[in-house]
Amino acid sequence: MPAIITHHIFGEDASALLPDGILLGQEDLLAFLLGNQGGDPLWARVRTLPKQARTCHLLATRMHTSNMVDVLMALRNSVSCLNDKDRSIGRAFALGMAGHYLLDSMTHPLVYAQQDELVRADPSLRDAYDEVHAIIESDLDTWVLWEMRRQTVMETPSTSALMRTDQIDRVAGAMVSQMAWEVFGLELGANEYAGAVKDYQLFYRAIDPPSSRLLNVLSSLELIKRKVSRLRAQAHTVTTSDTCAAANLEHHLWRNPATGEASCASFPDLFHDALFVWPEFSKSLVVGNADRLSAMIAGINYYGQPV
Repeated sequence: MPAIITHHIFGEDASALLPDGILLGQEDLLAFLLGNQGGDPLWARVRTLPKQARTCHLLATRMHTSNMVDVLMALRNSVSCLNDKDRSIGRAFALGMAGHYLLDSMTHPLVYAQQDELVRADPSLRDAYDEVHAIIESDLDTWVLWEMRRQTVMETPSTSALMRTDQIDRVAGAMVSQMAWEVFGLELGANEYAGAVKDYQLFYRAIDPPSSRLLNVLSSLELIKRKVSRLRAQAHTVTTSDTCAAANLEHHLWRNPATGEASCASFPDLFHDALFVWPEFSKSLVVGNADRLSAMIAGINYYGQPV
């Protein structure tokens, strides 16, 4: 999947395609951009009670693998339960969550195809399967940042993608808590999502850029128990290169591991395909057309796999 930076840039581009009156101001835009991070921050939740941390991690996993329509509709419908002053922020956040799903589901097959091919080419990487995935993601992140914004993580740190206000934290936390119970029967405190975003922010502050002394210390400690460093794999390099092997700019043939479908699409192709679909997809959510949303999702989860 794309990581924190690519989701943010997709959100910026997707926000420009929304009809006038959907995002009513800067705070709505921030809520929308935070929503574009989807459930990913939940995996970073550590500074809480162990039971709540486990629930956050479980919720993130379940959101990514199943009940895609139910999750989005639950978030959409929860807006009506908010105070009047919070509703535009809630609507923006729910739409952002939809953007996260759309980009993930459309780009994940390419990432997994490359991941599998690398492991086939070098079987010694099998024990580092997740780290290979993380490296592909971080390479795409830094390339997208340079290619689309002509910036590096030195000018635009990855944590800048998590800007928000206390009101956004409160509203988003309430919505995620309600969705967790309604869709998955999980009890999650209303402050846990905001806490997860803070932990996610702390995580990226610790590992970016890869030359940081803190990352060197943390990865050294990690290697005491692991053969490879997942933290270093997730760190964002500083790059000003227009080339990126992970982006498949040469349009090499690849196959979706979940379906066997062949494609020559590059990552930019898939990114812009998602933007092309976005206006109709977001409209279906805004008007609450669950049937149309379900037809567009077509049973494909966040990993690009048929459920």
